[in-house]
Amino acid sequence: MKAGSSLWSRAYSGILFGFVITFVVNVSLRAQAPESPSAAVRKPRAQDLNPPSAPRGLIAEVANCHQVELRWIAPAEGTGARLKAYVVRRSDGGESTIIAGRTSFSDANRVSPSTGLTYTVSAVDAGGNLSAASNAVTVTTPPCAGDEQGVGDFEGNLEVSIEDYPDGKSRTLHVLQTNKERLPIQFAGEAPGHLSTGAPVHIKGRLLDGILVVNSGDTDLETLAMAVSSSTSTTTSTSITNNGQFAVNTFGEQTTLVMLVNFQNDAANRPWTFGQVQTTFGTVSNFYLENSYQQTWLTTDVIGWYVLPLDNSTCDSVSSVATYANAAATSAGVNLSAYAHIVYVMPWVNCTWVGMANVSGPKVWINQQLTLGVAAHEIGHNLGLNHAHSWVCNNTGDGSGTMTGPYCFGLEYGDGLDTMGWSKDGPHFSPFAKEFLGWLNYGNSPPITTVQTNGTYTLAPYEMGGSTPKAIKILKSINPTTGFKTWYYVEYRQAIGFDSYLATINPGLMNSSNILNGVLVRTGSLDDNSNTSYLLDMTPATYQLYTQDPALDVGNTFSDPAAGVTITTQWVNGSSAGVSVTLSQPCVRANPAITVSPSSQSGQPGASVSYTVSVTNKDGNNCGPSTFSLQASLPAGWTGAYSVPALTISPAGSATATLTITSAIASAVSAYSVGVTATSTADTATASASYSVVPSLVTSVSTDQSTYAPGSTITITDVTKTSTGAPIANANVSVTVTKPNGAVVTQSATSDASGTVRVTLKLSKQKDPKGIYQVLATAASGSISAKASTTFTVQ
Repeated sequence: MKAGSSLWSRAYSGILFGFVITFVVNVSLRAQAPESPSAAVRKPRAQDLNPPSAPRGLIAEVANCHQVELRWIAPAEGTGARLKAYVVRRSDGGESTIIAGRTSFSDANRVSPSTGLTYTVSAVDAGGNLSAASNAVTVTTPPCAGDEQGVGDFEGNLEVSIEDYPDGKSRTLHVLQTNKERLPIQFAGEAPGHLSTGAPVHIKGRLLDGILVVNSGDTDLETLAMAVSSSTSTTTSTSITNNGQFAVNTFGEQTTLVMLVNFQNDAANRPWTFGQVQTTFGTVSNFYLENSYQQTWLTTDVIGWYVLPLDNSTCDSVSSVATYANAAATSAGVNLSAYAHIVYVMPWVNCTWVGMANVSGPKVWINQQLTLGVAAHEIGHNLGLNHAHSWVCNNTGDGSGTMTGPYCFGLEYGDGLDTMGWSKDGPHFSPFAKEFLGWLNYGNSPPITTVQTNGTYTLAPYEMGGSTPKAIKILKSINPTTGFKTWYYVEYRQAIGFDSYLATINPGLMNSSNILNGVLVRTGSLDDNSNTSYLLDMTPATYQLYTQDPALDVGNTFSDPAAGVTITTQWVNGSSAGVSVTLSQPCVRANPAITVSPSSQSGQPGASVSYTVSVTNKDGNNCGPSTFSLQASLPAGWTGAYSVPALTISPAGSATATLTITSAIASAVSAYSVGVTATSTADTATASASYSVVPSLVTSVSTDQSTYAPGSTITITDVTKTSTGAPIANANVSVTVTKPNGAVVTQSATSDASGTVRVTLKLSKQKDPKGIYQVLATAASGSISAKASTTFTVQ
């Protein structure tokens, strides 16, 4: 053990979990760091004990027999940073905690049909103070009409674990830890790859037989900015030193507690002594010390054996191992919170996996195989690493023979030169993994050279310390949707340190001559997540599913025309390798930019309006012109036509087209979204504008009489309304009177609140002829107008 800690052992006999056993407890006694003099006299900050005011206006509505919808009004504290969470309580004991940014909640957590339920909501502030309850509301769920299911809101912290199987397979498990329970998660589709243990999340899902079923990991799972808890305990932050979103600290001492456990039906099975376990984890510590270039190591305490009230004949028992083992250790006086990693070592349990671990979490389970390879691999998961894959290409299809070649696919553990791959010999982690962990290209860690110009780059042996570059990285591609960058990583391995086994490795597993006399090439995207590392086979002519000769030998060249990258191994001499890189300018495609002008227009039902659609080609300068076809997404019954069906545009160039849209005659008065899309063979962009259908105008004009004598005064009345009958004030109305002799008289006025305009016309006895007079009224409001006419006679 390291200096500063000691290990003491004492035999105890007693009853543990109902069984009389004798076991040895080993407890690490760690000295507490002394406080600074200023800390000894510093006065504690006064705690805020004032609870927030209660939420109000709680409303509950039954969605179906298994789902209740709640809404409420936030207290005044909800407008600032003081409020942390809401606690929703149900009369049958159900309770949920959600982040304070929400004032609605879908309850589908074991809601029973034909049941009366009373709900209240309380607020929790940043100090952990709980408000009084809101008003109580009661609902009764109906009986189920059929196979109804409730979709509800669930919040808590995620736990992600990976089971590692010896046959090259693995399984990833997701669990949501709420304030009240642990809910296994089942994704209907593929689970998101970026999730890590400890991430606070909000999930929309269905609770079926105790399993939280989530339709989409992309749309139904949201990562929250802060953890949700109604607890009044202080929240501590995690030291983030790498690129993991919720990564643990990957530097310095990694305090590790190893618990030796066995089962009530196999209590005498103790295949390892404490000394053997300490030796194994001492080797694991040295592995991490070398991999991190002397920056990270393990300090390990070993305790046990603990006989658990479980049966090792079923793998289901493992779900309770941590609970019982932690209870036993706590009873023995062990402070579990002092450890960054807790490893549960089991002689045998009827599981086909040999190791399981949290991703970016503290727990490891080892089944039978207490070896360097298994232990280092599982601790790697704790530090945030996923598996090291290989990219396999062949001409015969996949391993099942279900596809014809050429065919390429990722092999889960395919990288045999990374401990997170299939090797059990403890090879160094890849440059991608070390950059993720911060052990390369971060702070005082050795550098990785980012290649930006043509040239020959010198690499020192990967395993050696010092300030010389341990790898080079070359940009491969940029995802046009996310902007995530994928890189080529190139490194030079030698039989040094934990990689010494490469000198004598079984040639049926790996070709040491190829590996030690060439360079390794991988791809990876740190922007995305730690599950994107792929070892490439630089000798495809000698195909193996698990490549035995992956290195690029001296004089050989790898070329990626799409990326504009050419890599050639110039020399290797045991102390360095020379790699030449040639960068051409590839055609880098990107989604175009598209805009619509104006952003909004209005018209009566059936009116046509025009928009200008502008498209800009965002492809790289080395790309040729692209042709973008234009489409419009319109409400049902509407029509749209472009002035041209497509635009051909050079990189960085722009072009426009006119889109004319006619709304349906039967369109209701409302604002409608109009979508426009520009699509080339590789890229797509969309934009939208608004078309507001406004009521049409209806205007009517009349005179106070139908016939008049010469010299009379005529009163003309115009009334303007919408098509729905509402009067329009401030409409501009023009009244034109055409006399029998063709003379024209025009008057204008603005409608009053009733939509009415009145004008008068004084006839001249001598000048105005007898006959029929034509009256035309034109009313306009904004861009909308209407006309009406009438006649009168002068006798």
